[in-house]
Amino acid sequence: MTFTLRSESRCTAPSSAPGTRARPTNRGCCLTTSPGDWIGVQSCTRTGIGPDGPVPAAEDAERTLTGWEYYPTAVGHALRHTAELLCDVPLIVTENGIATGDDIRRIDYCTGPLGEVAAALKDGIDVRGYLAWSGLDYYEWGSYRPAFGLIAVGPETFARTPKHSAHWLGRLGRTRELPRTRAAS
Repeated sequence: MTFTLRSESRCTAPSSAPGTRARPTNRGCCLTTSPGDWIGVQSCTRTGIGPDGPVPAAEDAERTLTGWEYYPTAVGHALRHTAELLCDVPLIVTENGIATGDDIRRIDYCTGPLGEVAAALKDGIDVRGYLAWSGLDYYEWGSYRPAFGLIAVGPETFARTPKHSAHWLGRLGRTRELPRTRAAS
């Protein structure tokens, strides 16, 4: 049996009143697991929490084409939070990516989550895999935009064209080396 938890990185907003803090919720306490089970973790951004609930990101925060805050390390927070809730259940990042028209920016973004996966593994968290969101630019919300995919899809012909990020991720899989800068990619 597999489960997927949608896990946003939640943090106390800097403008919150003293004593306000983000509180994790324990929704996984009732799960009974068997050998072969794993939990999917999905995370692309973070959400600030104030006294009255979610707080929008700062006006000057860098954003993706969806309007979400650009926060590549959110997946590390989500992995740690999920591991804390569920202890010994293996984790797979089943969705993590960025909506952007700039493929070099996509590569830069991906180094953050993949570095977080490596750090989680080093810390003893049982992470079994990472799936980029998404393989293809797809038709959603009434158009092919915003573009999440590693492979461009021609809207008229449906021709598939691998982006530089697809080749970069493939090379990373073959070499198991994570370049940390644009110049290294």
